[in-house]
Amino acid sequence: PNGNVLFTSFNSIFPYNATLSCISPNGNIVWAKKITSSNANITIGAIYNIDIYNNAVYFTTACQGPLFEIIETITKMDFIGNILWTKGFSNDYSRGSQGGTSLMFQSDTITIINNINYYDNSLFKVDSVALAFTKLNINTGALISSYKLATITDNFFKGISAQQCKMFNNNSISLSGIISAPLTDFPWGIGFSGIPFTATVDKNLKTIQATYFTYNNAISNSFDGQSNFQTQINDNKQTGFLLTDSWDRTGYFVIFDSNAVIKRSRVFRPLSSFIFPLERTFYLDNASTIFYSFDYNPNLNQTDVEYSRISDLAAANTIDCFGRDTVVTIPHSFTMIKDSFLWDNQFENILTATPFTVTEQPFTINQQVICTQTSICDTIKIKGTPQHCTNTTATLTLYKNPQCLRKVNWIVDTTAIKIITPPNDTIINVKFLKNFHGYIKATFDGCVLQDSFYIDVYAAKQKLDLGKDTMLCPGKPSVIAAGAGFKSYLWQDGTTATQTFTASQSGIYSVKAIDSCGNIFNDTVMVNTMNDSLSVNYSPSICSYDTATIFLDPANDGILFSNTLKLFPSTTTLFTVSGERFLNCVFSDTVLIKVINCPVYIYFPNAFTPNNDNRNDYFKPFISGRFEQYELAVYNRFGQVVFATNNMRQGWDGTLKGQPQDPASFIWQCHYKMKGDSAKFIKGSLLLIR
Repeated sequence: PNGNVLFTSFNSIFPYNATLSCISPNGNIVWAKKITSSNANITIGAIYNIDIYNNAVYFTTACQGPLFEIIETITKMDFIGNILWTKGFSNDYSRGSQGGTSLMFQSDTITIINNINYYDNSLFKVDSVALAFTKLNINTGALISSYKLATITDNFFKGISAQQCKMFNNNSISLSGIISAPLTDFPWGIGFSGIPFTATVDKNLKTIQATYFTYNNAISNSFDGQSNFQTQINDNKQTGFLLTDSWDRTGYFVIFDSNAVIKRSRVFRPLSSFIFPLERTFYLDNASTIFYSFDYNPNLNQTDVEYSRISDLAAANTIDCFGRDTVVTIPHSFTMIKDSFLWDNQFENILTATPFTVTEQPFTINQQVICTQTSICDTIKIKGTPQHCTNTTATLTLYKNPQCLRKVNWIVDTTAIKIITPPNDTIINVKFLKNFHGYIKATFDGCVLQDSFYIDVYAAKQKLDLGKDTMLCPGKPSVIAAGAGFKSYLWQDGTTATQTFTASQSGIYSVKAIDSCGNIFNDTVMVNTMNDSLSVNYSPSICSYDTATIFLDPANDGILFSNTLKLFPSTTTLFTVSGERFLNCVFSDTVLIKVINCPVYIYFPNAFTPNNDNRNDYFKPFISGRFEQYELAVYNRFGQVVFATNNMRQGWDGTLKGQPQDPASFIWQCHYKMKGDSAKFIKGSLLLIR
């Protein structure tokens, strides 16, 4: 964090030790520590990984115990080189493990991923390979959990050896490295093959994708181990591989996205003719730029380093020293399964750190630029056809400087536009999925320069409909509508560029319409003359509080659903009745209802003859006026109710429960209230005569 640099070295001559040194930005030694084993039975190995998290330094080593037992160690150190804790883990049946492949930090935990190789001791042959995930408390180093990610093998694929692991914000983990496979060059038959793999697992170690890549016949099959292989995973979940041919040092750079789909594959031949490099470095940044170097000794007194920065933004026509596009890999999927895992042995504080002296000696570096290519990107322009129909395809072309080597990013609305084939630097082929009115954009990777191309995508029209035949409303024209969404209209009189036509006289009207997709539609409609009128039949006068009933003369084609209108005027009133023949076509008539004062009375007869001769067969009152309340009851001489009703038009037929009553005298009572008057009660007697 303060700009200092940590570096490690390993002394491979007994007594074995590793060193960890800290150098300031100006090249001065800040501190140097020798890392040794505190257990006489354990031999320290080289430091594999160094990482910094929350103001502490973490590194891993692979120590060797008795009987070739491999002890995986993780050490936490402060910023001045003091060891805070060391944890070691081993298995009795593992004899070929490497050091911790990667360190992954999350809150207060640290996860170590180790390659565990299970050997057949009699033949020194790898039986299977697995990845061990070990989670520790970051403050104390206490073991929290451990799991195994095992692979299902076949006749060729014998497991994986992870060299890079990276955890992302969603807790998914990307892995990359090489597989184990049969090797005919060695007597034990199985070993590291130099064949790369990529894999992704979720936070529960469930496999999302797992793929290894064999080589096609276009290249040498001399990638035979780890010395010919390096890998990097960037923050965009892209995996880069450097595969180096053992004989001519040709480098193959291959970059895959998170789904193991190839993003770029390029062959690169170093300029030097020297065959055997001493060391190689390879780095893939978040812009997919490759940083590559190797060093070699052209003579005993000189070390040369070739360094190249190869941008993934470069087009395929870059000059030779920046590589040429090629295809070298064939993908194959494999299966990984999460399983339980326990370390057989655990060790505490088996490493010590003691100061030692490092001698500084300045030296001179001579630099020679032997190959450069400049990218000039100051022009970007999209050209194409602006109007399209759904379910059609189109090609858009990008114009830019020929010297511009940056990658072009095409930006489209994927809900409306589908990219048919992967776009190249200048051409994109698309299919339009639905109506769309917006932009397709293009920009250079890592550059603010951008162009937008506006397009209109229309759905093909299905039909043209002028509607049913219609009529002219007297004194008004009729507007005929063809509907919106067509590109052009041609009416019967040659009128164009409008979707409606105003008809002022009867006749046949027609239109020809063309949609945005070139489809042609035709339709006609008949406009007739209408001579309808509204005729109202009614009673010219009613009594006070009565209902005026008006009968409307229905139109000839029966548009009216009801022809009865009821009114309740309290005084003489002039009404206007209007009817709409169709929209905005209205007819009317006037109605004068006279309200007169009619006699108001209620009169009960004193006898009736229920003999079914249709003369005086029912006992009921004679009424004139409007009643608001009415109740009538008839009693026999025993006080029994023989008839009751609140309907002034219903009378007694001289029966009780369906049985005719004998001639006799009966008593009736009536409660009533007439409109505008108080409630009243009257009673009397009647004679039933047979």
